[in-house]
Amino acid sequence: MDLDALLDAAAAAAEATGLHWEVRAEDTARTTISMQQGIVAEVRKVAVRGVGARLVAEGCPGYRFTNDLTPEAVRRTVAQAAEVARAHARAAGARPAPAQVQAQRIRWRTAARRWPPDAPLEEKAALLHRAHQSAAARLGKPGTIVCRWGESSGVRAVRTADGVDARCEPLLTTLQVLVTLRDGGSVRGDKEGFGGAAGLEHYAGHWEPEAIGQRAAARALDAARASQAPAGRMRALVDPVLGGILAHESFGHLTEGDVAASGYSLLKGRIGETLGSEHATVLDAGTLGIAGMGVDVPFDDQGVAARDVTILERGVFRSYLHSRETAGAEGVAPTGNARAIDIRHPPLCRMRNTSFAAGDLREEEALEALGDGIYACESLGGMPRSDGTFLFHALRGWRVQKGELAEPLKGVSLSGNILTLLRNVEGATRERHFDAWFFGGCGKFDQNGLEVSFGGPQVLVGEVTVGGEATGAGASPASGGGEPS
Repeated sequence: MDLDALLDAAAAAAEATGLHWEVRAEDTARTTISMQQGIVAEVRKVAVRGVGARLVAEGCPGYRFTNDLTPEAVRRTVAQAAEVARAHARAAGARPAPAQVQAQRIRWRTAARRWPPDAPLEEKAALLHRAHQSAAARLGKPGTIVCRWGESSGVRAVRTADGVDARCEPLLTTLQVLVTLRDGGSVRGDKEGFGGAAGLEHYAGHWEPEAIGQRAAARALDAARASQAPAGRMRALVDPVLGGILAHESFGHLTEGDVAASGYSLLKGRIGETLGSEHATVLDAGTLGIAGMGVDVPFDDQGVAARDVTILERGVFRSYLHSRETAGAEGVAPTGNARAIDIRHPPLCRMRNTSFAAGDLREEEALEALGDGIYACESLGGMPRSDGTFLFHALRGWRVQKGELAEPLKGVSLSGNILTLLRNVEGATRERHFDAWFFGGCGKFDQNGLEVSFGGPQVLVGEVTVGGEATGAGASPASGGGEPS
C-alpha cells in the first residue's frame, strides 16, 4: 500500500478511539559514499519505511510504530498506542491536554533543481574524485585524504485529530573532505565541506569539489605549522559554525520545553529576564530561505507548522521551544519543535536551525573590532552542562593582532558559562553561513543524529576563557567528538 492509504487506515482507527491522535508515515533513504586515497571504499544505503501512531489519553501519550505495511498491522499499532496511553493515564493521573492547532494542508518539497537521488552513484563518486585530486595537488606531500558524500531524502507525512494533513519531501546532502598529515609522532589535520538542503547544482563556485579539496588541504598544512594557543581570558571571534554550536549546545538545549519543565534547565521560569547583552539574539527557524543551506522542517512530527522562534531578543529571554505537550502545560502555542529522528521514535522537543542573529558588522570589520585576540573556528566536540557551563575544542584557530590574522594556532578551546558569554557578546556579522551535516547531527536521550544545522554569523565576544593546554583537539578531523563530524 502507498503511504496515503496507510495513513487513511491509521487515521480511521485512531479516530475510532475517541482520543487525541497524530499518525505519521515515512519512506526515506540515506545513502553514503566513502572514498579513501582516491578509491571508493564503501557505498551504503539504508531505508526506513513505516507508520507510527501517537495517541493521548487525559494528557498522557502512548506511541507505537510498525514496519509491517498492511492495514491490519497499522490498525493493530494504533490500538496498541491507545492502550499505552490509557495505561499511562491510569498510572500517572491526568495531565494538561496537548495544545491544539488549526486544521490545514501542508505540502513542501526542498527547492533543488537537480535532485541527488535521481542521479547515478557514478556522478556523485566523480564529485569525490574531483575533490580528492584537488586536495592531493594542493597538499604536495604524503597524507591521508578521505572524501565523503551523504544524502538523505524521501517522504514524511503527518495527519492529526485536529485536521492537519501535512506532507514533505526534505533533502539533506553533504560533500566533505578530511585531510590528515603525519610528522613523526604528531598527527595534524583539518577538513572542509558543505552540507545542507542542497541539490547537485549547489556544489559549484565556492562549493565546487575542487575548491573544497583545496581548502581542506590548505587547512591541514596550516594545522601542521600551528603554534600552541595561549591560555587565559581574552577577546574572541567565533566563526559561524562554532557560534551555531554555542547557540545550539550551550543555550538551545536549555530552552527545550521538556528539559525546562523537568527542572534540569537553569532557564526554568525565567521568561522575560535579561540574560545577555543587547547584541545577543538567538533564533530557531524551521526553514532558512537561503539556497542550499540549513535543514528543511516545514512542520514537526506532531503536525505543527513551522514558525520562526525568537528565543533570546537583544538579551531578553522570550520563548522556550515547545511541543504540543509542553505548550499545553504552559498555556501557549506550540512552536513546531516536536521532532523525532525517524518513525521508530516518538517526538521530543528538538531544535531545527538555531543560531545567533545577524548583526551589522562586515567580516573585515569584525576582525578590526576584535583587535588582539583569538579567532576560533568549528568544533572537535565539547562538554555543555545543564548549569550552563561549557567546554568546546575548536577545530582550528588563529592569533589575531591589530585586526589581522597573524598565525594559525592548535589546542584552542573555549570554556565558561553560556550566560556570561551572552552578556559579553559585542556584535555579529551581517554575513551568515549554515552547515547541516549528513555526518553528525543532534543527540538527545536515545535519539542521536537528528538533522539540524549549525551556523549563523561570526560572533564577537568581549571576553571568554581560552585554554591553550594540550587537549587532543585537532589531532584528526575524523576523530572529533562533537555533533557535526
